[in-house]
Amino acid sequence: MNNDFKLLTDLFVETQSGVTERIKNAEIELNQLSEEPNFYLLLLQYIESNNFDQVYRQLATLYFKNFTIKNWYEEDEDGDILPSKIFNEDDQNKIRKNLVNLTLTTPRLIQNQLLEVVKKIAEIDFYENWPDLMTQLTSKLDTDNFDVINAIFSIMNMIFKNYRYYTCSDELLIEVDYVLKAIQETLVKMLEELTNFFDNIKQSNDPNKQSQYFRSLKLVSKIFYSLSCHQLPAYFDTHLDSFCLMFEKFLGYNNGKFKSQEREVATELEKLQTAICKNINLLTTKYSEDFNKKVTTFLQSVWKQLLRLDLKTRYDKLVIEGINFLTSVSRGEHRDWFGEADTLKDICENIVIPNLYFREISEDIFEAEPEEYIRQDIEGSNENTRRSASTELVRSLNNYHEKAVTEIFSEYVFLMLEVYQKNKTENWKSKDAAIYLVIALTVKTKTQASGATSSNSLIDITSFYQDHILPEITNNDSHPVLKTDSLKYVLTFRTLLEKNIVSDLMGTLVTLLESQSYVINTYSAVLIERILAIRELENRKPRFNKDDIKNGLEILLTNLFAIFAFEDEELNDYVMKAIMRVTAVSKDYVIEVSEPIIGRLSEIVLSICKNPTKPHFNHYVFETFASIIRTFNYYKADLTIIENQFLPIAKTITELENQDLAPYVYQILAQLLEGRTQKDFEQSNELKEFYFEFLLPKVLDQESWKSKGNTPALTLMFQAYISVIPNLLVENGYLENILNYFLQMVSRRVHENDAFKILDSIYLHIDVQSYQSYLPDIFKGIFDRLNLRQTDKFIRLFNVWLSKIIGKHGVILVIEAIDSIQKNLFSNILSSIYLKNINKIQYPIHKKAILVSLLRMLTDSNVMINDVYSKIWPLILTEIIKILENVREQLPKNNIDDNDFEIKEDISFSTEFSKLMFTHKRTKDFFPEFTEPKNSFIDLITNFIKNNNGFNFLQLIQNQCPEQYDDIINYLNNLQISFN
Repeated sequence: MNNDFKLLTDLFVETQSGVTERIKNAEIELNQLSEEPNFYLLLLQYIESNNFDQVYRQLATLYFKNFTIKNWYEEDEDGDILPSKIFNEDDQNKIRKNLVNLTLTTPRLIQNQLLEVVKKIAEIDFYENWPDLMTQLTSKLDTDNFDVINAIFSIMNMIFKNYRYYTCSDELLIEVDYVLKAIQETLVKMLEELTNFFDNIKQSNDPNKQSQYFRSLKLVSKIFYSLSCHQLPAYFDTHLDSFCLMFEKFLGYNNGKFKSQEREVATELEKLQTAICKNINLLTTKYSEDFNKKVTTFLQSVWKQLLRLDLKTRYDKLVIEGINFLTSVSRGEHRDWFGEADTLKDICENIVIPNLYFREISEDIFEAEPEEYIRQDIEGSNENTRRSASTELVRSLNNYHEKAVTEIFSEYVFLMLEVYQKNKTENWKSKDAAIYLVIALTVKTKTQASGATSSNSLIDITSFYQDHILPEITNNDSHPVLKTDSLKYVLTFRTLLEKNIVSDLMGTLVTLLESQSYVINTYSAVLIERILAIRELENRKPRFNKDDIKNGLEILLTNLFAIFAFEDEELNDYVMKAIMRVTAVSKDYVIEVSEPIIGRLSEIVLSICKNPTKPHFNHYVFETFASIIRTFNYYKADLTIIENQFLPIAKTITELENQDLAPYVYQILAQLLEGRTQKDFEQSNELKEFYFEFLLPKVLDQESWKSKGNTPALTLMFQAYISVIPNLLVENGYLENILNYFLQMVSRRVHENDAFKILDSIYLHIDVQSYQSYLPDIFKGIFDRLNLRQTDKFIRLFNVWLSKIIGKHGVILVIEAIDSIQKNLFSNILSSIYLKNINKIQYPIHKKAILVSLLRMLTDSNVMINDVYSKIWPLILTEIIKILENVREQLPKNNIDDNDFEIKEDISFSTEFSKLMFTHKRTKDFFPEFTEPKNSFIDLITNFIKNNNGFNFLQLIQNQCPEQYDDIINYLNNLQISFN
């Protein structure tokens, strides 16, 4: 053992030698040592021992943390948790048994690392695999050592705070109840003891002891919040007075004895007060019946705190939570407290306006970090700020006291505007605050896509725009912040302002794109993009179309692209998104100016493929490509101009196997390929050489499929190949290769959607004779997955696809394929999987496929009324009737313009794969001719009965559906269908 300890020490010494080769060799030896049995026990003993230098104990702790977190469990390709390959069950039990005690008895720096290990293990194992964790923790609380107490509370807090972000469910409440039974009595007892210990703390001359004490109470407050955020525990409700006594005692406490001079970092007392405000806000909003009598007391305390606190950054969180509490109270039973004119004046003058004012820290960000300023201001990442909290308070007050609030707060608006007019250079912050106050007063409802959707009728947004906003936008000498504020005003009310007002502004915005100010040119680009995205609130139709931007299209795109030449703006994703929007809205007009656009985009792709650091920017670059290609394909324009510039770049990226960009490139290539025809390939050697000789082998190469992000994109490539050159694929034997990938994908939950997309494409574009021989293998792959893991989603995917096959090719083909695997297997699948689950399918096009399939099974062949299927035939009839009873007489044809769709605003980004929305295709209606379901049913079943004259259908229905028999016969009689 001593030799092992010495070896560890020697290796840790080497890792700190500063010599690259020695460090590398030591790390290799450590990794080899980690493969030895009980290596983790050796590390734990080393960490626990006081015989080693603390530096090396810290290194051992860091290694233990990384080793344990990495190997505690395995994760399969679908993200499911599997047992660890390194730690067996006995190993894990030993660690869980000793880890808490070790964490509580080690120095702070080591403890912090071990806390992360406890948290990670608890996230996986608590509470089912670590049921005694809470008992381990509470048993150590019988101490006056604040280091130990706070370590215990920290562990609890780390585990419990996850509950805040979970959806309330029976499973979650059961776990919370388990926790409460283990800790609630001890927690409340500790709370009461800590509260009573306050007098001793006040007399202490040790600032560290006071800080530790307040930290304990802060952690108790956070634990209370986490365990109460979904449902107030009965034990907490019974002892609510104990919690409220502590909340009240410390919320108003001002520790003058050890007054901090720190401007940035809050003290532990201030953090405690912040946690208290968060708790009383929770009690006010969710548990008002229990807390109602105490609201007034806390209202006074919070009010005093807000008046006392200045604009130091360290107070931000406390001020925000305090204002949030006022907002919650203003919405509840005590809202009338805010209705008095004097109260409203106090709120506006002493709370709202000071916290709306543009702060020095915001000035610094505006000038030094303009991209961060934009992100905070536009994307709402600054929602937890003094300004946003004040805005929400104003909106809440306005909801209940609109006339009084509007009149009183408007007076302050005009006072601030007057101050600005006296000295525009010095007093610009007054107008900044005035604009934000007007926005807060005016917006009643809003969405991310539309901005404000309804406004305060007492405020004329157009007049304020004309008098105070437009002058700032058009005046070259306006302060940059005020110009930005004014652009934000238009951005906020873009949907409510008349079209002509916004249209008139477009020329100015195009000019502002030339501004050297990052914030101004970017905000202008954002506003242009958002204006072009406006949809009418009544019917969701676009307000602006291609004709609105036709005349200025070229200069608009020129100015947008020119921004990338400005300092620090070469990867401005807001500008790239604006370019994407312009190309989408301009429709076929973009074709006329596409050559320089494609050229610039190609240059950008070449640039970012060397170092793709900004995923949003990358995404919008390829979205712009996809937008233009979509337009070319829709209007059947010649793709050569795009292919000449993009295909060489695509070849480079796919050869380099750039994991960041390859999924995008494959999506674009699929889109380009779909714009071609079989005839194009016959006439162009260049196309055949690139797509068939270079790209297809690449797409079929296993190496390309090793990246998770490539799989959905390569699936699109398969779909494109199958739709454009199906004969070439079949003739050259590539169909089998594609189906092998289908079998790989269908076995994995993460790629099951893609698997069925491949089958859909084969079904649509390849003759059934070409793939009929593969059907048994296809079905076997699907059934293997069903046996391994059944989910509602997979069953739905299978049932819809099975319906399409039967609907198009009939039931006999499917019976022969499935029963070749096992006799009468189709009968089992039909009764246990298909008929039991088709009622869960509600999407109209898929529902139609189900109905067509059922009709064909019912009437295609007399096989379905003989042998094993005779028992199922009446069940099929019953399902058809259920659908027909809820379906319209005539189904609409899918004649929607595929080039007119609403662009989603919530584009999702993934480190592996991000779908390009402009490659989106509407769900295919596989049976467009099937529009009169009831008439089709009548014709089909009537002919079937006629062709099977003499068969006793009534007896069959009576035997299999005795309870539904009368209803079935009555329904058929109403349709004048007779079995006689």
